[in-house]
Amino acid sequence: MLLVAVALISIPTRAADDPAPTPQPRLKILFLGDNGHHQPLMRLRDVYTTFARRGIDFTYTDRLADLTRRI
Repeated sequence: MLLVAVALISIPTRAADDPAPTPQPRLKILFLGDNGHHQPLMRLRDVYTTFARRGIDFTYTDRLADLTRRI
């Protein structure tokens, strides 16, 4: 009985063999909306949590001045 216990302890587990998963970078999206009748801020709130769970983050703005040119 003791031999079986020692043998089970010495068997490596699959988790011990695999390296830790590499975290994936999150995708950042600027959501440019307005105050129009489609209510883009409310639409974003409808889906924000679902996207966040999948690694996609939104920042909402309705100001065109928040867009910047990157070179």
